[in-house]
Amino acid sequence: MGERQCSRCGETKPEDEFRPSMRRPGGYCRTCMQEYNRKYWAGEDLRDHIPERPCQHCGKPYIPVRPLSKAAYCSRACKDAARNTAWAVANQAKKPTNRICMHCGEQLPQRMRSDAIFCSAECNYHAHALQRKLRARTGEEGKPGYLRAFICDRDRWRCGICGKSVSKTRIHPDPLCASLDHVTPVSQGGTNDLWNLRLTHLRCNLVRGNRGDEEQLAML
Repeated sequence: MGERQCSRCGETKPEDEFRPSMRRPGGYCRTCMQEYNRKYWAGEDLRDHIPERPCQHCGKPYIPVRPLSKAAYCSRACKDAARNTAWAVANQAKKPTNRICMHCGEQLPQRMRSDAIFCSAECNYHAHALQRKLRARTGEEGKPGYLRAFICDRDRWRCGICGKSVSKTRIHPDPLCASLDHVTPVSQGGTNDLWNLRLTHLRCNLVRGNRGDEEQLAML
């Protein structure tokens, strides 16, 4: 017959001195259990005999209501908050880490929704504005409008007219900001297909205007 230590009196006693339900770590011996029950039914406060333990969520020390309780949280609010935090961390770990914004090409934070395609509200606004502009100019329906990030990456951030590098941080109406140009102008039958769009400086795009020339179409 083995021996166990009573968590109340601290003495090591044979297992016969413990009830079957108390033959586990933290159990009370029969004598301590009888004393506990007498005080419990007499209405005495037994929480003074229970050691404090830290809450696993907020870290605040607390005393469990039940002496043998394995509760790890000081309140229901901390338990729910810990569960929600664990769920959020597990859900975030499932998301891919190689997503890029469809407008600016920057990497999307992993915390964003799994169906997110833009890194910010600004990129969302500008991408939809570009989509409306391209469709309005050519009158084509169903053409993809979220093309900027793909074209910038394809053209390696170099202007298709002057050949110089295009800044990733400048924004409209800066003359050196990124702009999309139709190789074959819309006025001459140009479309919004990827091979007819290229990255240019806004200044180069405005200077060129709708002049058609024998320029090389963009390669996919």
